Amino acid sequence: MGLRILPGRWLSHVACIAYLLCTPTAGSQPADPPSDLYVTARTEFANGNYEKAAELYRLVLDSGHAPNPTECKVRLGLAYQRLKRCDEAIEVLSAALRVPVEDLSPDAQMLTRNQQADAQWGIVLCRLAKGQYELALRAIEGSSTEYRKELFCGNAVWQAEYQNAFYRGLTLEYLDDYPGAVRSYLKAALGEHPDPTASIRLASLYEATGQFDELRALVQRPEASGILRGVVELHDLARHGEFEALVARLRVRRVTLGQPWEVHVQRLEWEAAEAARLLALHPAAALPLLKTELTKVGDHGFVYYALGLSATKEAAMVLGEALFETRNAPYIMTLNYALKLAGDPGKAVMEEVSLAHPQLLGYSSYAFPSHWFLEEGIDFRELPVEARLPRSQELERLRVTLQRGE
Repeated sequence: MGLRILPGRWLSHVACIAYLLCTPTAGSQPADPPSDLYVTARTEFANGNYEKAAELYRLVLDSGHAPNPTECKVRLGLAYQRLKRCDEAIEVLSAALRVPVEDLSPDAQMLTRNQQADAQWGIVLCRLAKGQYELALRAIEGSSTEYRKELFCGNAVWQAEYQNAFYRGLTLEYLDDYPGAVRSYLKAALGEHPDPTASIRLASLYEATGQFDELRALVQRPEASGILRGVVELHDLARHGEFEALVARLRVRRVTLGQPWEVHVQRLEWEAAEAARLLALHPAAALPLLKTELTKVGDHGFVYYALGLSATKEAAMVLGEALFETRNAPYIMTLNYALKLAGDPGKAVMEEVSLAHPQLLGYSSYAFPSHWFLEEGIDFRELPVEARLPRSQELERLRVTLQRGE
């Protein structure tokens, strides 16, 4: 039986969807049932195809027969969040938080509460992306209390604690509460999660405001965090002009053999990444040392990274020469990335390369990650020149309190 539309009358969008899902026409295949759409939506979401995932989750929810309505709402909201459709994301995720759990079985309660915890964190990220810092702070507090995940794996617990403390610090910076931000960053840095970002941010804050000695006094104590102590040591090398020692850190690899544009490499090889960033702040002194390093046998990935961050004409020319000489595919990719980092000088070199050997720029259009530790659309506030930060005695008292679990 065909569909008959009366003159001047139109079916609503919802009715059309219901018709297409439930009423196969002659010679056509039946529409996928909600359960099949649900499976496909999960696959698309896992593969990062958020536009398609959102479309499918919307169809599943509109069908009225979603296999797991709360999960579908949360995944739809998170897909919107990743697509930067924050207003829609907040609306859908807030609806997921209103799903009652009291009448569910214990296992279903735990599953739903954890899905709601994901929804709450999606709201945190949307509030931050929209610059709504008071609301973001309120959402972060909810994430650590009412919507806290029930976790049984130590690593997952540490990650959740780090995430809350770190983003709380970032939010407090935007609210001009630098003492509070430092306390949150220190809580993250002293935790068990091996992410270096909180430690790096602490060092940057204390250095930018001329109070670096206060942080150094804390890490000189034997109980101080290994990562925080390591970051402070790297900054001290730069402050004292010991650039050869920083170049040597570019060769330090802990567990990975990847390249510096890869997210997991930036996280795990934080020492080499931070050394490269510090060297790039002193291009005149660093360039001769980096050129010498390229003549040595070994991994040059972070040397290229440091040159790219330098963003000078001379550094870009060195990268261009290295691109002409190498036949190593991972290095070609890293050199493309480094030249993109170099800004206008890198762009000029890439134009020259494109005329002679365009095949060497095969990765120039690749979507390299732009954020290593922060979600897309969220960034740190510009470092302050003046701010009152906790002094060494207060930092030590806070360290003791945190390590006691108080």
